[in-house]
Amino acid sequence: MTEKQVRQEVYNALQMVTAANAANVFEGIQTESGYQNIEDMMINMMIDDNMTASATIPHIETML
Repeated sequence: MTEKQVRQEVYNALQMVTAANAANVFEGIQTESGYQNIEDMMINMMIDDNMTASATIPHIETML
């Protein structure tokens, strides 16, 4: 998977995030720097823990 494909997968997963289903992540992605931070966390988890982009969201939600 290329970097572009990984970032697209992250983007697609984050499009499904709402204030109702992941309030902390939703709040975090409202700014460019916040989005970058969440994206970095997701990519690291995808690599380190072999997770899909959407699977990282609940984990990040509990970390925030």
